[in-house]
Amino acid sequence: MKSYYPAAITLFAYCCGTLISLSADDPDGPPPLLSEDGHKIVTLDERNDEPGLPIMTFYVRFPKGVSPGDKVDGVFADVTHLTEKENLEAWVKRPSSSDPNFNFADQHKLAVVTWTTATMYSIVDSFNVDPDDESDPGNSMEQCFRTWKMAMNKLCHNYNLPESGYLIYGYSRGAQWAHRIALRCPERFLAIHIHINSSYAEPTPEASHCLWLLTTGELEHGSKASKVFYQKAQALNYPILLRIYPGKGHEVFPEEEQLGLKFFEYVLKLKSQQAIANEQNISLDDEDQPFVLDDSLLTAFRNPPYFGDMLNGDVYPAAQTILPYSQRVGIPNTDIAKAWGYFHP
Repeated sequence: MKSYYPAAITLFAYCCGTLISLSADDPDGPPPLLSEDGHKIVTLDERNDEPGLPIMTFYVRFPKGVSPGDKVDGVFADVTHLTEKENLEAWVKRPSSSDPNFNFADQHKLAVVTWTTATMYSIVDSFNVDPDDESDPGNSMEQCFRTWKMAMNKLCHNYNLPESGYLIYGYSRGAQWAHRIALRCPERFLAIHIHINSSYAEPTPEASHCLWLLTTGELEHGSKASKVFYQKAQALNYPILLRIYPGKGHEVFPEEEQLGLKFFEYVLKLKSQQAIANEQNISLDDEDQPFVLDDSLLTAFRNPPYFGDMLNGDVYPAAQTILPYSQRVGIPNTDIAKAWGYFHP
């Protein structure tokens, strides 16, 4: 009998190792959290390799009635200023009725993904960090980005999330994270809305296929930098909008939220058109490619039907515009034009 002990021990160790491995990647392991209105939420703690940097905690909130692992129609990354796990957990567990982004995600069967955000940049950091230094492996944001990427890969694998075509909204410190991640990983994102961002990184040519909306308050520290980012992005042929609200400062308010959702509605319509075209021209080589809008769908950005004033909010048909060129923003459709401010059809 003794001759069987080594084999038995080996088999036992193998089985235990297999179970541990499965439990680490098994979405059916710990039961999901529940929001106040019954949404299932899964969480992941991802440790930074760099000593001294915080553990990043991720939450995935599934649409009402959808279980982890079920197919969703996309991902809405909603990035806040919250640094503490318990605060972010309370935020993501709120009912959809209390948050227009949650409600939007439910309507479009999108999984909401969010994560804790530590302070990485101060409000004086706009454009003064050298791009080579920014992408240096020792840079704290670069290390957090690598941690973010590892966590997102795990979440996509474990819970059947799509790997591209994301919408992302960030405000305050969340906006500083959101746009820097989008610039580092543009193939994952379809559209970006950043609000009251106090510091900006240099736009890159690689992110010019994404659709961008910048909103801020006239009194916000980063409002001047938002104009610089907008102009630099335009020079790189970004499809981009900028709205600066007079009298507003570092705050979230309904007007920018509604404008952002009209922007995302428009983006999802373009995505639907692209998906139909892809189905008609599908090939095996395309299946694993990131979702990118065809340039032919962006003609309304190149030749907009409306122009809006970035500061005062007046909107006119392109053929009738009387707006000064320095404040003029091309607006691609009527719904966005009506949400811009003061629509003059």
